[in-house]
Amino acid sequence: MGSEKLHAVLSPSKAHRWLACPPSARLEEKLNERFGDKSSPFAAEGTKAHAVAELKLRKEIGVINDFSYNAQRTSLEPISKQIEWATDVYVDTVMQRFYAANKESGDAIIRIEDRLDMSPWVPHCFGTGDAVIVSDGYLDVLDYKNGSGVPVNATGNPQARLYGLGAINLYGSIYGFQRVRNTIVQPNLDSVTTE
Repeated sequence: MGSEKLHAVLSPSKAHRWLACPPSARLEEKLNERFGDKSSPFAAEGTKAHAVAELKLRKEIGVINDFSYNAQRTSLEPISKQIEWATDVYVDTVMQRFYAANKESGDAIIRIEDRLDMSPWVPHCFGTGDAVIVSDGYLDVLDYKNGSGVPVNATGNPQARLYGLGAINLYGSIYGFQRVRNTIVQPNLDSVTTE
């Protein structure tokens, strides 16, 4: 496999499309096979912002030290002021949710970039959860959106709901949570929504 990134045919990020038009998933797969996965400058910026957000969050929770953080950050430069600010907002939001979960049940953990498997509900469906806060009190699945053009709301969001199912699949037999929250953090539109 090497550095090749796997994508689910029925991916959570495209659920809004394949739920409305199931054949579109195979059509997109065929187009990607023939022409390659074309990325826009906006997608490249979003990918970089996700990497910065992940790195900041890993440092914040003590998974990596300052030396490792600085070395990895250097590989991402240049980092725009916009990405710097937006990822700070995201990390602050995740940490506030984590502290609240810990206050409620005392056993909360944060998982970063977990592979979430939704295949019990959607065949071969998987994705990556940006941040998952899990405790016996509740499960909170947080998704970072870097865009500033199209607002993304957690309410009724198929991608967020699929991530919630994937997190239930991963942690439901370990923790006793009865509530699941899906949260989308979109700092560039000053938006944090939860379902």
